[in-house]
Amino acid sequence: MNMKIPGFTAESSIYRTRGYYQATPGFNADGSVVQPQACDLACLGECREGCVGLIGREHAQCIRFCRIECGCISQPPVCGPCRCDAQTGWSQRCCRPDGTNCSERPCTPPGEGCTVQDNRTCLPWPFDSICWGSCERTCCHWSGCDQLLCGVSEC
Repeated sequence: MNMKIPGFTAESSIYRTRGYYQATPGFNADGSVVQPQACDLACLGECREGCVGLIGREHAQCIRFCRIECGCISQPPVCGPCRCDAQTGWSQRCCRPDGTNCSERPCTPPGEGCTVQDNRTCLPWPFDSICWGSCERTCCHWSGCDQLLCGVSEC
């Protein structure tokens, strides 16, 4: 049984586009929403003309600069240190590189998380389940802004 959809064939689904369709993400003041922004293709075309004649890394850097300048690539936000506020918890202030569109976002405080100190030696395969030595896992978590609680266990 052949299915036919008017105007659609396998051949018509494969074609070369005439333009580039791009969007770059942004973030709201609260850092929660991604908003598409238009890439200025006229700006990009004009800027790329200045890259003609460059080769290798210099050409790639020139094209990347053009894409940033014309809004085709957003630069990652620059964030300050992770700080604790007794009411809001741990957060850091992040802004665009030009200092605009700043927001506060949650962050992982320094010293929080787990580390493993593995001093075990194991036999080669197929006996790799036979090991000796010590292995300790240390996990720390902040309680409020002033008390870091840590616990140690075997791996």
